[in-house]
Amino acid sequence: MLNTLCKQVLINPSASIGHDAIVEDYVTFGPGCVICGHCTIGGVVLLVQVQLFFPK
Repeated sequence: MLNTLCKQVLINPSASIGHDAIVEDYVTFGPGCVICGHCTIGGVVLLVQVQLFFPK
């Protein structure tokens, strides 16, 4: 399990980030946000109560 968090990343309470995620600069995860494994979230992204699911 290896996650990469760049600068100015805000992870609010109850937010969850799965394995092998890459979170680039200036990303905010709102409360209740769930990010599954092997995701790349680009800069200047605002996610509030969003769930991303990918098939195996």
